[in-house]
Amino acid sequence: MRKLYFILLAISFLLNTKNLFSQAQSCFSLNYSPACVQQGQNVTISINGYSGTSVWTITQPNGTPFGPPSFLPNITIPNIVAGTWIITVQPFFPALPPPCNNVSETFTIDVLAPNQNLTVSNNILNSLCENEEINLLDNSITQINNITALPITYFYSIGGIPITNPSEFYTPNTSTTIDVYVVDGTNCVSNTASITILNPTPNNIV
Repeated sequence: MRKLYFILLAISFLLNTKNLFSQAQSCFSLNYSPACVQQGQNVTISINGYSGTSVWTITQPNGTPFGPPSFLPNITIPNIVAGTWIITVQPFFPALPPPCNNVSETFTIDVLAPNQNLTVSNNILNSLCENEEINLLDNSITQINNITALPITYFYSIGGIPITNPSEFYTPNTSTTIDVYVVDGTNCVSNTASITILNPTPNNIV
């Protein structure tokens, strides 16, 4: 009985591990052509780095299926409408190597209307202390609007010099302007915005 218990436990662990890969979207990402999906485009979606046959299941913004599940290398949505699309895809043949074999993943795309764009808002931080650690990626600091899909890639710089660790940024001892722009999951590129650190409180040196 004890041996059977450990066998069942091992099977449960393996199944849960596959589930975690699916939930975390760690096996693959999608490619969108043309980039930066907007209403009215004929959008072709494929799996990055995979040219085999996949099983595609797509739900339209009104909640109805976009046709039956399709066995294709990629799928094209003609004259795509604005709203939230849900895409579930599983690489079928050839299968991906373990632990990603037979894994399906679900992606969400928020298709923008033609008058909408991915933007970053200017922001002023005026209550910081010198050497205070802040996370520039935090939504309260880098404020992003009209994201079409995840993930978001961030680009920060000061005077043209990139910031290499924006999640652990230490406040300078003087007012500083940080330039930032982002690229979202369908390769929309935002405007360049400014995060201004205004008059940080100096540390007292005894």
